[in-house]
Amino acid sequence: MKHGLSYIFRRFAASIFLLLLISPAKAANIIIGGDYTDLGTIVVVSPKLGDTATANGTALLNTLAGITTASETQPYLIKLGPGTYDLGAFGLQMKQYVSVEGSGEKATKITSAPISDALPPTIATVLGVNDAELRSLTVENTSAGTNTIGILNLSSSPSLSHLTIIASGGMRNYGIYNSSSSPTMKDVTVTATGWGGPSSANAVYNTSSSPIMIHVNAVASGGSTNDGILNDSSSSPTMTNVTVSASGGTGLNYGIVNTYSSSPTMTNVTANASGVPGSTNYGIVNSLASSSPAMTNVIATASGDSSVNCGIVNTSSAAPTMTNVTATASGASSNNCGMSTSASSGNYTILIDRCSFIGSTNSILLNDSHYTLKIGASKLDGPISGAMFSCVGSYNGSYIALNASCL
Repeated sequence: MKHGLSYIFRRFAASIFLLLLISPAKAANIIIGGDYTDLGTIVVVSPKLGDTATANGTALLNTLAGITTASETQPYLIKLGPGTYDLGAFGLQMKQYVSVEGSGEKATKITSAPISDALPPTIATVLGVNDAELRSLTVENTSAGTNTIGILNLSSSPSLSHLTIIASGGMRNYGIYNSSSSPTMKDVTVTATGWGGPSSANAVYNTSSSPIMIHVNAVASGGSTNDGILNDSSSSPTMTNVTVSASGGTGLNYGIVNTYSSSPTMTNVTANASGVPGSTNYGIVNSLASSSPAMTNVIATASGDSSVNCGIVNTSSAAPTMTNVTATASGASSNNCGMSTSASSGNYTILIDRCSFIGSTNSILLNDSHYTLKIGASKLDGPISGAMFSCVGSYNGSYIALNASCL
């Protein structure tokens, strides 16, 4: 023969291998590459036609439980086929060196409704771990408990990519909750939805955590209080190409909150806050214990038929550095301010370059003498209030040059 028997055998073996991968009959678990440690071990869980979401969830939990030899030199991958994997009242506790990959955010969903009343929380739909990845699927928590959490990271820093995370139905709804953790979050959409009344929604909550956040879309809505991203207790994430929205609350709607010594690096970030009559809406809040983010190419907007709208609010020793920042407020019945600052003691300086502040009540509201604003090449569209201003090369909404006191 032209190619010989060995060539024909190799072609036949390859055909059988591919057939096993795509055959509907092999719908349970297919273990591939177990003899090839350089490739690791891949476990494929693929629901059969007619399998229930509960059966799929049980298969996923059993598959993960059955992996007991994962290590740095022998990592595993669980590959999930299209379908819904319902874990019931349980959460998926990830394992070190075991990654989970779906077939796409619109094709594969892990859902559960575990009841969690403790704070700090202890249960979620997915619980992260170091040295593992979760990617290419949707995570959903629909619990009616006190804390409803999509992904919970407690002293763990997994890699999270190409994910949609949904949390709704609880008293406190968190899409991602990071505590003493620094996961990498890339191409992630996080949605937290409250149900009015006393409920709250927080798309991403970081406490003592500094995740890397790239191409993240965080949406919080429907609660009395809504926070798109809350950075608390010395959390300093790196936020790049991040879009945040907080809306619909009757109380407080805050796009991004940096508080208690939290100083993230924010680059190409957009934060929007809007509410209903009687609400207070802030695009970005920097508050307490020297929370001083570095803000570059940032848009902060507050709008809606509410009581108070402010693009950016700085309080109690917070002193951000701002470059190419636009802060806008509109629609409030009593106060629309581009930026507001206030402190009860101390002396703080905010450096502002090539920024725009727009508000019909105040472009900038300087509430006391504890802050000095040094403003260069910036637009102040709306009245200013306060005395500690220093302007160089700046102008008002009519493009008329301002003097050294920003007047």
